[in-house]
Amino acid sequence: MPPGGPACITCREKCRKCDRAKPACQRCITKGLQCKGYPEKFRFAGLATRGKWKNRAVPAVTRGHALTSDIGSIPPDPTDEELVHKPSDSIFDTTNEEAPLPVTHLWPRPRPEGQSVELDDLLMLERTELLLAHSESVKIFESGISTHGAHITGALSICNQLRLCDTLTRNDRRTVFFLGNLAWQAVSSGYSLDIIRSLTDPQRLCFSSKLREVVADLSDLKFERVNGCPRELFLIMGNVLEHAKAHATGKLETPEFERLLSAHRYQLFSWRLKPDRYPNDDPRWPAIAEAFRHACILHTSRLLDVAQPAEAPIIKDSVTAILDSLAEIPAECSLIELAVMPLFMAGADALSPHARHYVLLRLDHVRVHGGLGNETAISLLQSVWDARGKQAKNDCSNVHWVLFTRNAELERQHDYLII
Repeated sequence: MPPGGPACITCREKCRKCDRAKPACQRCITKGLQCKGYPEKFRFAGLATRGKWKNRAVPAVTRGHALTSDIGSIPPDPTDEELVHKPSDSIFDTTNEEAPLPVTHLWPRPRPEGQSVELDDLLMLERTELLLAHSESVKIFESGISTHGAHITGALSICNQLRLCDTLTRNDRRTVFFLGNLAWQAVSSGYSLDIIRSLTDPQRLCFSSKLREVVADLSDLKFERVNGCPRELFLIMGNVLEHAKAHATGKLETPEFERLLSAHRYQLFSWRLKPDRYPNDDPRWPAIAEAFRHACILHTSRLLDVAQPAEAPIIKDSVTAILDSLAEIPAECSLIELAVMPLFMAGADALSPHARHYVLLRLDHVRVHGGLGNETAISLLQSVWDARGKQAKNDCSNVHWVLFTRNAELERQHDYLII
């Protein structure tokens, strides 16, 4: 358990769990942030701590001059007015699940072409308060499930509308950092996005390969430090899921799909982490990279043949490699926080009781470091293990974890966020 005492200023401002380590919070260090320390007295850090809300005592939830000036000459949308006046009815009413409101309604339309759009402005506008005020009803962080995937789809849609591929530069450090997390996962906020959510269904993939390449090229080593996954693997996995999406939608024939994925799997087998790609001098980074490499190999193998039994050598070898790599990360090392995705992938195909117990033990280490655990990953693993336990002794057919994320009664499936 984390030591007692108040949380650091940075964790308070970001409304997240603090490990209260001294002299600097290790969660801040892991996320590439500057820990602002532990003063004797704290002022409550609410919404008005950053950006346009800084120094404002009580932010208003009304459409005023600030919103008008940000949007330019675009007239108010009647739907926007309804969102402001009836937030609880319009945004987070989960009783009418047949027609959920897309989250893109919560942000203003992007400016016309030629005008500079700062991503922070879009994400910190007044209506963002509505999301924060009702965060208890959404509970994505605690549950690991995004209802109908609306929250994530909306955020990704905003980014695609900005045409960031053509405008991003190395000077846009905040935007690049945000997009890097959005394209892979946003560990600091508990959301898993694009690549991670597409593991359950490749058709959910939103970012283009061009945007992924731009983000990887412009990102510094904070990408690895925050997400764990090396950028080279991020790009390969993005291409794998893009081909899987094309195959699922009938745009790619099966022989070509299998050829492309086999080529990408060969890339994954051949890849090794270069010494200059370590985010810092911690000697355990290669172990994290190796775990991600085999997690990507494992998922690519499953996309090629979902019915392949867990006893198959190529599956067993990747499971063993992931667990052996993470055995090099001691329980007190905060790097284990980055390894949820590889742990989950290994656990889904782990057959022996001791391997499954080890996966749960390491996930508990993640929970201790992070303060909160994603119960969705554990619940899915338990469902897979229970189903395998009910199989006949001579039945080696695969039990795919994705099956437990599907609900036949839903037209649009939920996003399962396994990190």
